[in-house]
Amino acid sequence: MYIPDRLKKSLKKILYILRLVSFRARLGNPGKLSNLERYIDGLRNDQANYLFEFVKADYANYFLLQKNYFGEENSICSMLCRYEHFQSSWFEKWSVEMGLYAYKELSLGAEFHRKAWEWCAIAQALSERGMLKSGKKGLGFAVGTEPLPALFAKYGVSILATDLDVRDRRAKAWASTNQHANSLDKLYYKHIVSKDIFESNVDFYFADMKSPHDIEGKFDFIWSSCALEHLGDLMEGFAFILKACRLLKPGGICVHTTEYNVTSNDSTIECGPSVIYRRRDIENLDRLLRHSGFCLEKIDFWAGRDLHDRHYDTEPYYTSGKQHVKLLLDGYVTTSMTLVIYA
Repeated sequence: MYIPDRLKKSLKKILYILRLVSFRARLGNPGKLSNLERYIDGLRNDQANYLFEFVKADYANYFLLQKNYFGEENSICSMLCRYEHFQSSWFEKWSVEMGLYAYKELSLGAEFHRKAWEWCAIAQALSERGMLKSGKKGLGFAVGTEPLPALFAKYGVSILATDLDVRDRRAKAWASTNQHANSLDKLYYKHIVSKDIFESNVDFYFADMKSPHDIEGKFDFIWSSCALEHLGDLMEGFAFILKACRLLKPGGICVHTTEYNVTSNDSTIECGPSVIYRRRDIENLDRLLRHSGFCLEKIDFWAGRDLHDRHYDTEPYYTSGKQHVKLLLDGYVTTSMTLVIYA
């Protein structure tokens, strides 16, 4: 049945309003810390006790891990994607190793694309904190067809890569845009790592980010690339972060990227298929993490001053002649943000 575009937009707006009313009725205003705290109160006490007991039992080892993290200034903190990063030595290193500009299967549609920035920033954040070496264990959520599992395997890291079960209706939408993994083969890139090394270091498992406790084991690091904003609402993303932290070995780190609202610290998209986090939400996240014995790496909200930081891409994307460092999403200028979390 044909539905006029104007009617589609009206229906989409009505659906969003209904979701927002339901969301607010269920959880209150997500900008207020008290509501967030109530939502995850049962999680954070267990996490804080778990971390405290480890530190008490093996303080010397924990101290050495922390010394490795904080011994020198790192290139990647909790920060926004900026054009200047595309000119950095770390972006050049990782983009070349992953073949982001040399192989058609990893082509992203723009020379300066925030997704390329996310992958390179995650790799750099892990590398400079000593995580990309033999003996380390990493866990990736909603990996889709990204090259990171292959890249990490190249460095001898044992990787568990996860994505939604193919039987989950949500997986179908991602599969239609080639952003869903249903097997180990979807994650293999022969120009990054040999087949033997890849298969010996990478395992694949179906997992729902809303239920990460189904995964067994403890990991040195966890990552996800622009996935937590697709869990339904702002709160679900925060809940995922805290639940995922339980899967870290004490002294481990999480590196997530997500959608950030560059132009508003007040209104935003709070629920629906893709939400957008504001500065105040990220600041509240740090407070919540600290209640649980975790914390965000220092936060840099500077959005950049280059022409490509001020001129944003618009729909249909990649046709405006503008780069994809910033973009217009449902009326808000957004970009990607890294969240580096310490256990």
